[in-house]
Amino acid sequence: MRLCFSRRQRAVRGLPVLTVLAVLASTVTCGPALAAYSVTVPATTSLGSRQVGGGTLTGSLGTVTVSSDSAGGSWSVTVVSTNCTTGSGRYYESISSGLVQYRSGPATATTGQVSAVAPGQPQGSAAVALAGGRRVFSATAARGAASSVSWKPTLAITIPTNVVAGSYSCTIIMSVA
Repeated sequence: MRLCFSRRQRAVRGLPVLTVLAVLASTVTCGPALAAYSVTVPATTSLGSRQVGGGTLTGSLGTVTVSSDSAGGSWSVTVVSTNCTTGSGRYYESISSGLVQYRSGPATATTGQVSAVAPGQPQGSAAVALAGGRRVFSATAARGAASSVSWKPTLAITIPTNVVAGSYSCTIIMSVA
């Protein structure tokens, strides 16, 4: 997932705003022997706009789906982020990955024989900062049957008071093992 803060210098009440567009990507790491997993994420999603000068920008990332082939077994998804930067990444052109928070929310759909589903952050108060790799979802599926689990995570970015308006980007990686 790559976040892009638009460089458009629109203004709300005379103050420049940040507009966030998330371009999502994922990696797959095989866990149990012969297991095959795939992670499906939206190509892009907009988190909206926010005036510079502080506050929080929050938005849905769209539906994330992890599918496993007939090998079944247990899997978990880990998410990590880099700092969001613009320009040369000076302190006033950077938003720390510790200010990027992820909340998985509950499972929105399952298919196949899924015996256990464990969202990492089902409630808003359980959101985790993405400064380090964070386990955000896990499930166990019956062997011999294909299965999938979907959820709609929320991302919240705390905008520091000292950052400038600009085109910010950071990379958020979702991996399944």
